[in-house]
Amino acid sequence: IATTAMGAGMAMSFKYSREDEEQADRTGLNILLASGYDGKAVVSSFKKLLQFSLGSGGKIPPYLKTHPDLEVRIVYIANTLKRISPPKKKHHDQRRFKLMQARLRALYTETEAAKNFFALKLRQDPKDAVSHYGLALCFMRERDWGKAIIHLKQALDLKPAEPLFWRALGICYTEKEEFTLALRYLKKVNQDAEVAFYLGLAYEHNGNIDKATKIWESALEKFDPHLSLNLSDFSQICYHLAHAFAKKKKLDWAHYYLGRYFELEGKPAQARYHFQKAKNLTQDKALKVKIGKKPNLKEPKKEDKK
Repeated sequence: IATTAMGAGMAMSFKYSREDEEQADRTGLNILLASGYDGKAVVSSFKKLLQFSLGSGGKIPPYLKTHPDLEVRIVYIANTLKRISPPKKKHHDQRRFKLMQARLRALYTETEAAKNFFALKLRQDPKDAVSHYGLALCFMRERDWGKAIIHLKQALDLKPAEPLFWRALGICYTEKEEFTLALRYLKKVNQDAEVAFYLGLAYEHNGNIDKATKIWESALEKFDPHLSLNLSDFSQICYHLAHAFAKKKKLDWAHYYLGRYFELEGKPAQARYHFQKAKNLTQDKALKVKIGKKPNLKEPKKEDKK
């Protein structure tokens, strides 16, 4: 009797909490549906949890838990799904996710297989902007800029506001040496190292070398070797900065950036040589400060190498 009474008392004290949890389940389900997710996945997850709890041996009686029993939750969520029509609105990240999937497939799987995949998708749906983008990336990987541009333009016609398409078009036009067209697209997108490299090239070849050097130097100021995944973008920026300053007859800065280039390429002897040349040539206080931050400019002694 005492046990029954205790159970009844606990059931009364937990009743409000379990009802709260049931309401929380329904609220969470509505949020998922409004975000474009499949509500059936919730039922599937609870079924897996139920299998796990059964496998662990023994079940806690429903009246001793603040959450409703899993079997109960599965039933009322399934019933709720039958009554609710999922909103047409899709999860706002779905398009971005598909673009990233296409990018990974195009750039990091076997090229011919990726091309066949996207070509099949386009036969099924010629207005699939993501597949046009993926196929364009495959052609870019093969340096077939003309075919890449064809598919990027088709993708852009379907999704005119997508910055990834602008970015890829700008790179293609730079590689094709159509620099005015390249600027049209590259100026629209955020400047990471790759975009900065191509944007600077486009300005340089359009005769605006000062604008090019400003963009490249700005990109290098943000450079962090511990966070940067692609050091080659930065090393190429340094290489082109060296040539740009050589054209401007600023040989001290040209040697400095050649030093940065060889430093990033993992060639310390060549880097030291150019840093030392820059140090010997310069009267520029700003450059002296930069060179002063470079340790061990002199060739290490033999005993130091041991």
